Amino acid sequence: MKKTVLIAFLLLFQFSFSKTITETQKLAATCKIWGFLKYYHPNVADGSKNWDEQLFQILPKVEEAKTSESFSLVIENWIGSLGEIKKGKAIKS
Repeated sequence: MKKTVLIAFLLLFQFSFSKTITETQKLAATCKIWGFLKYYHPNVADGSKNWDEQLFQILPKVEEAKTSESFSLVIENWIGSLGEIKKGKAIKS
């Protein structure tokens, strides 16, 4: 479920931007993704990563991105570097 939400979240941002992307759009999207991952990515939510430092490491790469495609690639690589999301067990009701 979380993986599906994450993929949908990324696709939403990828298709919502035009070819060029402003600094404000990049920063707003980065902050939203950073906040989402802080609570919902299992490898981040467990507290094993210095999440504030991760933001400062990704910001120069975000700033270098000039198009929405290059921005999406930066974000995709960042999320991929956080580690694989293991499939959870189904909850029986």
